[in-house]
Amino acid sequence: MLDFLKIQNMSAVWKLICLNLLLVGCSVTDNDPAPIEEEPITGVTKEYIYISHTRTDNNTSIFSKVYDLDFTPFDLKILGGDLALDSFSNETIIGLLDDAFDLTNEKTRLSLGNHDQATDQYFKAITNKNKYNLYQQDDVSFITLDTERSFGSIQGNQKIFFDTVMDTITTKNIIILSHKLIYMIDHPIMDDLISDVSNGPKGNCSYCLGPNNFQEYVYPKLIEARGNGHEIFWIAGDLGKKESSFEYRDGLGIQFLGNGFWYQAESNELLLLTKSGDQIDYMFKDLDQFIADQ
Repeated sequence: MLDFLKIQNMSAVWKLICLNLLLVGCSVTDNDPAPIEEEPITGVTKEYIYISHTRTDNNTSIFSKVYDLDFTPFDLKILGGDLALDSFSNETIIGLLDDAFDLTNEKTRLSLGNHDQATDQYFKAITNKNKYNLYQQDDVSFITLDTERSFGSIQGNQKIFFDTVMDTITTKNIIILSHKLIYMIDHPIMDDLISDVSNGPKGNCSYCLGPNNFQEYVYPKLIEARGNGHEIFWIAGDLGKKESSFEYRDGLGIQFLGNGFWYQAESNELLLLTKSGDQIDYMFKDLDQFIADQ
């Protein structure tokens, strides 16, 4: 386990917010240091890799091609969930996942899926992170949400957390991470695409993409942030069995993305994000070709 970062520059405002609200998922507590907002370095390129849905149909392995990936050139590794069939069920599979992904590293971010179930306390013990949290690096705010909570709706303490972060965020770029593609439900265009894109079908089952409060509550917060000059990317990871990648850019310029593997698929794609100056660009790359080129 890596030691927590030494607390630096934690403002009194953040301390009061987190202590008073007792946010279970808030990353900013006395035991989980406040993210330190770094000064942007102009002219320096940063690269982030995103992969998701690396599980197979047994709990003794993950998608074998993950082991062919070299994560070392990347400044951040982002995991979209469903790492294994039952990711945190025993020490053997946890050890396998930690060997593959270095789960406790602060530069490994994870939005947990329905195959990654664990109590809040156990999840933090394994990953050194809360299930929903704020992490800042390279003048980018990475907001991880737990879409296995409240059937995909952002409610309760997670809603308070999200409100607080979105109302006080100062970085130009915001990347929001979730497992389920909650942004598709009730959207005038994306809702009709759910059956072709999402691993979980539209419905009310535990793994389904069900009714949620994205359009009525979450999306207005994104619109407000966009109006204040922020660039916003939302990346979800419950893909792979039908489509490996998804992208939709709305009329305001908010970018919705999805990416995931399926170990039996003939081809898979991964997602690469590149930050140069204030601008973030992304591309989907064929997994086999990417491995061959590394």
